[in-house]
Amino acid sequence: MDLLSRNFLELHAKEYTLISCQSITLPECPICHEEYSIDTPEREPYGLQCGHAICNGCFSNLSTQTSSGTFKYGLLCCQCQAHHIYSQKSWENPLKAFLREMSQLSSGDLKPKEELKIQPIQPIQPIQLIQPNSIQPNRNEGDLKSCENCGNEFSLLEMFLCKDCDIKICALCSMRKHRSHEIVDLKAEMEKINQLFLETHQTVTPQIKAYDVCFPDLHKDLINHISNVQKKLIAQIDKIETLNFDSAKREQEKCLGNGGKFEEICEKYLSDLRTCNTRLENLFVEIDYPLE
Repeated sequence: MDLLSRNFLELHAKEYTLISCQSITLPECPICHEEYSIDTPEREPYGLQCGHAICNGCFSNLSTQTSSGTFKYGLLCCQCQAHHIYSQKSWENPLKAFLREMSQLSSGDLKPKEELKIQPIQPIQPIQLIQPNSIQPNRNEGDLKSCENCGNEFSLLEMFLCKDCDIKICALCSMRKHRSHEIVDLKAEMEKINQLFLETHQTVTPQIKAYDVCFPDLHKDLINHISNVQKKLIAQIDKIETLNFDSAKREQEKCLGNGGKFEEICEKYLSDLRTCNTRLENLFVEIDYPLE
């Protein structure tokens, strides 16, 4: 819109097209003050969740690692101080696509006054809501959603959630049929839900995944210890027949004592193991979520 207001481009009166009118000064990164460029990966613009942009190079230098498996990078916007998390260090965004088309103008691929068709561009992606039974569905703002009242399709930014009816509706239906209900912005509601998901994921996943490692390791060590104790007890028993009666009697008492200790330890372990197995089975039933 800034380029249109300064007469760098003209908007076609009948079609959704732009016409170049004069040379354009490319925008620059607000941090390093270098002009954006699609010819150098570090100078490509990176669209932030808040709507501002910086270059890929500054994003790499200033972003921090997060503990989330999906959203690996965190960044505080230098302009509005909003903090968001991101899944990658570079992505296709509207500003990058626009600069690519501007490059075609300057290189002669499109002549001045020649119509520059605007290709459909996905806007900045909000934090995506991950369903438990899928990896990560696509919930871009540009995706069309169907109003559950009128059936017409609208972008995410034009949709609302009626909390009384628990349905997704358009602005017109919210005024016609849900005027007295509690209506909230659908995008904001999805972002709040997704924040709850991220907090839960970061807390619960380490709790349950830690045992993927310790149980097999402990089980392996347990099998080794059982085998080693058995070998020693058998060797101790074999020694009896090489001794005189009095020594053999004392050795028998030691073997019987060690055998009793071995049985006691293993029975205690089996009891705890059966209890653990039963409680896990009960927890599996309590978790009210179907597995495909």
